Amino acid sequence: MFDIKVVIPSYNEPHLKSTLDSLANCYKPQSMVEVIVVINHHVHSKDDIITNNQQTLAMAKGYKSNNFYIDVAIYELEKQSVGMARKIGMDMAYSKIKKNDNLKNGLIINLDADCTVASNYLIALENHFLNHPKTPAASIYYEHQLSDNQHIIDYELHLRYITNALRWTGHPYAYQTVGSCMAARAEAYHKQGGMNTKQAGEDFYFLQKMMDLGNFSDILDTTVFPSDRISDRVPFGTGRAMDDMKNKNQPWNSYHFDSYIDIKNFISQTQQMYEGKFPSHLSAEMFDYLISNNFEIKIKEIKSNTSHYQAFKKRFFHWFNGFMVMKYLNFVREKQQQKQTIEEAILPFFAILFPNQNPKNNKEMLLCMRNFDKNRGQYVYL
Repeated sequence: MFDIKVVIPSYNEPHLKSTLDSLANCYKPQSMVEVIVVINHHVHSKDDIITNNQQTLAMAKGYKSNNFYIDVAIYELEKQSVGMARKIGMDMAYSKIKKNDNLKNGLIINLDADCTVASNYLIALENHFLNHPKTPAASIYYEHQLSDNQHIIDYELHLRYITNALRWTGHPYAYQTVGSCMAARAEAYHKQGGMNTKQAGEDFYFLQKMMDLGNFSDILDTTVFPSDRISDRVPFGTGRAMDDMKNKNQPWNSYHFDSYIDIKNFISQTQQMYEGKFPSHLSAEMFDYLISNNFEIKIKEIKSNTSHYQAFKKRFFHWFNGFMVMKYLNFVREKQQQKQTIEEAILPFFAILFPNQNPKNNKEMLLCMRNFDKNRGQYVYL
């Protein structure tokens, strides 16, 4: 079977035991599982953080489970970041898998120290990669832990909106990129240069590289439950979003749906671009964005390196990838100076997906979107 390594970065983390308990309570897979905990802090961290990390280390060292072995250590970093901690753990996982001479069957799974998982988590990941031998990496279905926190409802609704709206455009890289919900084969991890060391957004950048390999997939038959807590540890992400909304007492803003209509229109004309025609009926914003990114030169370069349409299309999306999409969305928002709450942004898209639904509030919309994502194979985008 597989050699599974679950990598968990932990910084000043009081909830790691709950995460380990959740893994320990999973149904036991046939594969060998090792949990690698990377406890980390900055060289100039405050004493209370260091003390908390030492307590976490002692707890983890003494933790016993029939489901997994555990390898845990503290790292004092000059450049401390989530990306650096993930990289340390994932590089260690790769080295162990390579040493075990099991690269073809090595899986590197990422989880966070404030998450819990469904009881079928380990066997679902094992079965997914067994049944999808060509997939190099996957995004795992998630649901944030909900209380009466309106902020996490809005933020998760935003995450599901931007992913599903991108999928509606026809873009092939439309997957969730949540750091605690990603898995990769060891060979693919190494082939794409491993994890980056960014302070935040490391998951987005890493998974974009994995998507470039093709055959990327979703794991929808299990669930990760990330925390809804407030955090100021990183410049962006769930914790920072919670912190910003609380401090500013403002709803979460998202991208105008018109921006996705622009992207859909542009993508629908890849055949014309292959034939050497400049795309027509573009919005002023899309036209300006393409010109500012040397579109005509880039398309000619792609065309000169491909002999048929499918190869052209693959190279085209290698260029117009998730990075380019996000840059466009931010370009439009900045140019138009137009902000919309997540409720305002998602309503026209929600009406396309669910023409017969009349949600009373954002929570009802979120629950509907969760069900849509969980059962995505049953739906067809219009």
